Amino acid sequence: MISNVFSINFLSIKFDESQMKSILSLNQNTLINAGAGSGKTTTIIGRMIYLIADLDVSYDDIIVIVFNKAVAIEIREKLKAISNQISKNKLLLQKYPNLDIKIKKLASDKFGQKHIHTFHSYAHYIINRYGGNNYNLSDLAPRRPKELKPI
Repeated sequence: MISNVFSINFLSIKFDESQMKSILSLNQNTLINAGAGSGKTTTIIGRMIYLIADLDVSYDDIIVIVFNKAVAIEIREKLKAISNQISKNKLLLQKYPNLDIKIKKLASDKFGQKHIHTFHSYAHYIINRYGGNNYNLSDLAPRRPKELKPI
């Protein structure tokens, strides 16, 4: 077995063979598509930790896009908890300096600093970042019709 961040026992979650294959993939982009309850969220979290710890990918180069806000929040909360676990593990921090801080930054929910998005929030970010200073998303919102009066 190849030595990686998961060789140090610091997570309460265990990855199965399929999950580890996805986590350790050397492909630049990864699409995880599986049924409900199959461990997609866990795999995504493992992938992010592996990219930062073992492949030295900057957290600024990681974008995760999920289907709904609840999943984005769940991933952020789990990353914060993992960051706290890492900060208490001296062996892990010795081998992977500042891993706890990098993981915590991945969990940010501040606009412009988010790494975990829904399709909608990522589109909002892109439009506001690259759409120019005069562009406002509210320009795209449907206009409310004037109040209808009974006939």
